[in-house]
Amino acid sequence: MVCKDEQRYEVSFLENEGPSSLARAKLLGALDICEAGACFVEKGSIYGAAILMPQLARSMSWHRLLTIEAFRSFLLIGVSIFLQVSLLVMLARKESVYDTFAGQMFLCDLGAGCIQGQGTMCTGPSGTEITPPRLYSFDIWSTRLYVRESLKKIFPDKQDDIQDLVDPGEYGLESYWCRLLCCILFVMSMLKEATNIIGMGKVLYYPPTHADSWLGEGISGNEAVDTECPPKTAKASEPQKRDAKEEDPDGSKRSSTQSMGLNRKSWRAMKSAEELTSTASAGLDVDDGFEEDWLDSIDLRIAGMPLMWKVINAVAILLPKILVWKLTVQTGITFLMETASISDLVVNSIALTFILSIDEMICETLTSQSTLSMLSRCKDYPLFDPELAQLSDDDIASKYGGEKLEERLRVWDILAIVFPTRLVCVVVITFYFVWSYYHQHCTLTEDAEFLPNSLYPPKNSDFSIFNAIFPDFFPIETVSNPSWTMPHA
Repeated sequence: MVCKDEQRYEVSFLENEGPSSLARAKLLGALDICEAGACFVEKGSIYGAAILMPQLARSMSWHRLLTIEAFRSFLLIGVSIFLQVSLLVMLARKESVYDTFAGQMFLCDLGAGCIQGQGTMCTGPSGTEITPPRLYSFDIWSTRLYVRESLKKIFPDKQDDIQDLVDPGEYGLESYWCRLLCCILFVMSMLKEATNIIGMGKVLYYPPTHADSWLGEGISGNEAVDTECPPKTAKASEPQKRDAKEEDPDGSKRSSTQSMGLNRKSWRAMKSAEELTSTASAGLDVDDGFEEDWLDSIDLRIAGMPLMWKVINAVAILLPKILVWKLTVQTGITFLMETASISDLVVNSIALTFILSIDEMICETLTSQSTLSMLSRCKDYPLFDPELAQLSDDDIASKYGGEKLEERLRVWDILAIVFPTRLVCVVVITFYFVWSYYHQHCTLTEDAEFLPNSLYPPKNSDFSIFNAIFPDFFPIETVSNPSWTMPHA
């Protein structure tokens, strides 16, 4: 069953035999505006709160309440960075220090393709050939190797028989392509955080370097500038009030609060602090003495920022966020490249993304409700021309109609189809960090396979944040004699 409005719409659409030129022009304009985008603060992250709250406090001449929220945001930023970096440094220390003390060589391409019969170099770390029945994880392989060597010590007169009869197997990679695929999926999950970093950089770059107020009175009607994608066409606004009046049998009107038997004092006692800021959502009339939505009646939006604050935010917020992202991707790729089991690869590629969500967890659980409300209501800074939102239908048809509606696919557009920008970014980032792992820990053979370098244990267990973030510039001090060397390498 189709309602009358739907029937009229279907008849109108069939009579026009397709969308009108104006509708197509509006679609092109919307795509153009969405491509330009807008600057934004992260609504659910403590990083967004650390950008927004100090500017609101500055706009309010450093009022006590907002100043407290601003300093609290910076304190929670420090907590978030400390937790993220601590976990990542511990994980990197495990891979670079403790595993080396345990005698675990870097995996590189040990056993890659040997299971499927595609590998050319199938020699394992023990010097024997890697075959499917003899392939184990490092823990199991090292335990079996320890048992064989112990038997040799216990029965020195039977060392040759023990060497021939006790087979510890080999340590190697179960699936080269599964590992590579998991690395790509992991980097893909990191791309959202990279987008947030770029968005924060835009917030510090595009708004003017002036001490503008981020707080103003609410704007309605054709003076409003919508930063949504696409923006809504400006129209003369009418008072948006709910039907808070009800007819009495005698024809008089009464308010919805009166119909519920509530007076002002009892209603306030029933509502929470958050609901008090939005009385309009409860269907209450301003004629009853209630205020309109308090936060909707003000204008919170990204505006100009003094140069001092841009520098502070760049050094104290943006730079640490970049380093944490870099350390997360670098440590995550190393962790995945060192994972031999297929099941562990799939699980770890998803579990590692938890570290970058710590800032969102802190924002959700430790920040105040007022900060969350400010974040959710802060409007973006449009990178498109705000006058586009005020164009009339004739201007839209003139700007985006005509020849632009007749554009068709060009030859070089095939590149954009075959190589989407974000997919290319994922592949490039994955290639860089995987290559960095190979360059640091492996040696390329004549058969175009990467085998692990000789294992040099560290002199001690010292491992700093600089060793984790910049391993090429701050290498770990190691002993001069290797504890293991690749057989027949």
